Amino acid sequence: MKISEDEVIFPKCNCACESYARARTHFPPNRSILSRLFSVFQDAMGCGVAVVDELLTKVFYKIGKIVGRHPGYFIIVPFLLTALCVTGYQRIKYEIDPEYLFCPINGQARGERATVEHFFKMNYSSLFNVGRITRPGRFGRIIAIPRHGNDMLTRDIWTELRLLDEIIRNTTVPWEGGYFKYDDVCARWQGDCFTNDILNLDYVIDEVSSTPNSVRC
Repeated sequence: MKISEDEVIFPKCNCACESYARARTHFPPNRSILSRLFSVFQDAMGCGVAVVDELLTKVFYKIGKIVGRHPGYFIIVPFLLTALCVTGYQRIKYEIDPEYLFCPINGQARGERATVEHFFKMNYSSLFNVGRITRPGRFGRIIAIPRHGNDMLTRDIWTELRLLDEIIRNTTVPWEGGYFKYDDVCARWQGDCFTNDILNLDYVIDEVSSTPNSVRC
């Protein structure tokens, strides 16, 4: 009996051969070559996944068999390794400097800051200007918001801001057997502690709050 080329049955040597054989025997002659190759590729991918699955099954079976025969080693050894690694937490140093964490070492901002600091040196003891600050420094800022509504330009709020400013300036902190006040550590402008010019609006706050076309914030 004569067998045509399209009816040849390929030996089951591997998945690719089987896929190619199915592509030759099952597809009609008028099916395009590209379509046949795509189908063979799909079958080959399925065979590859099956091979990987079979390999992982054998590997994990052997691992589980070893763990089942010697459970003590897999309980004691991880515990000892964990205890050994935990000792490293004693040497952890937390870094909270945002410049170190987020700014590149060779970033453009660092170069520009160096130029500004070279020509306009910051002087905290005599000519301090908050607009020239180029580093975080050891100082704090307070942001006040109204408890009710969105209007800060009222007499009651400005009275509270003045009271808060006096409390801060009269604060005393004990340190190493001594006491430090705000005047001892404040940044200065021509010998006096730097003042917040915004608070000087309390002299005209009544006029500002009563004027219909005044700026609201």
